[in-house]
Amino acid sequence: MALTRLLTLFALALIWGAEDQGRYAIAVTVLMVASIVLAGGMEIANAYFASRRGPRMALVVNSVVVSLVAAAAAAIVVPLAYPLLPILTDLGETYEVLLAISIGPMVLYITLGGLMAGAGHFKQMFLTTAATSTLQLTIVAVVALSNAPPAMIFGGYVASVFAAASAYAAVLVKMGAGSPFDRRLAVETASYSVRVYPLNTLNWAAFRLDLLLVASILSTASAGVYALLSSLTEGLLYVAKSVAPTLFAARAAGRQDDHGIDVPYRVVAALTLIGATLLAFLVGPVLLAHLGPPYDAAMLVLVALCLAMLPMSIATVATFELAARGTPELAWRGSLAAVILTVGLVPFAAQLFGLLGVAVVCVLAYGASAAIAIRLLPGAPSTVLGVVQALVPRRTDLRHSINIIPGGKRLLMASLQRHSDR
Repeated sequence: MALTRLLTLFALALIWGAEDQGRYAIAVTVLMVASIVLAGGMEIANAYFASRRGPRMALVVNSVVVSLVAAAAAAIVVPLAYPLLPILTDLGETYEVLLAISIGPMVLYITLGGLMAGAGHFKQMFLTTAATSTLQLTIVAVVALSNAPPAMIFGGYVASVFAAASAYAAVLVKMGAGSPFDRRLAVETASYSVRVYPLNTLNWAAFRLDLLLVASILSTASAGVYALLSSLTEGLLYVAKSVAPTLFAARAAGRQDDHGIDVPYRVVAALTLIGATLLAFLVGPVLLAHLGPPYDAAMLVLVALCLAMLPMSIATVATFELAARGTPELAWRGSLAAVILTVGLVPFAAQLFGLLGVAVVCVLAYGASAAIAIRLLPGAPSTVLGVVQALVPRRTDLRHSINIIPGGKRLLMASLQRHSDR
């Protein structure tokens, strides 16, 4: 949904301006963060056990239970928290209602998404994403043409979440219909989700807190500009997000090796760097110049955020691999460092240097996260120079970089083939 989010933000910026765009971005971010907190580690737990045992009914039931609990909690907490938090009260009553009803379905979408990825149903995930994205963009167009309140665009986002969660549930129930409910598996999954809760929560917090801090410290319009830039650069994580679930499934299924930084990491680093260069110095400036003020003054911010995506991509793959190797307690250390740096430095950087200061903090935070995660990988180099040398692409990596585009599976199978018989 990253492309859909970018197109939606672009439409908001073009038609309504940074203020309304900021409100939409804040609402989406609050929805995501609240849903991750309430989902716990069920997303990763589902991926872990689905990769080993398939899409069992017990995993689907666990996800439904967690989402129902989240929906009940949201119905109580959102109305109580809304008047107390200025960042929320500025959004208006429409956003309050939509947030209250959308957290449960978002939790279901997230947890079932982990199950789908772990079971290897990437085709169904792609088709569902394409259908729900079309629905959301259609609603954006209708709202724009009818001069309806821009808050209705968030309603379109909520509708797409409902549709995606329902589609995932239908697919998984059909595939797991023949399997009896396994209470032991349900308990094991819940127990594992508690173990990985810090990993999943901190991963998302490290990537989303900066926007909420910008909205709180600077302004809603600044949050709108920052959200568009973040969404532009978030597309650079496509390669890492393609590799991470497949690598996770392969490692969790027992196809492990101790070669540290190997082909997947080099391909992720190379393609992310190429994409970041094109975005920072070619595509991004053209888009921002077309939007005009205040977006055209944020060129340096875009460059810094593009730079931050390189360590973020590496950290994404490394933390998922550590979790798949059965060491989730180690995997979240890098994310914790990123959260501490973000929360500790963004308030000062934002007040002194504005959005550019926030982007520089992101470079530092994601860099620290990647350094810690890589250091914990079995067989990884112990020095900075060794890590840099290990990430330099080889000529033999070219064919793997082509295989990664459909979703990462062929890349991982090729890179792990050498070690599968060990």
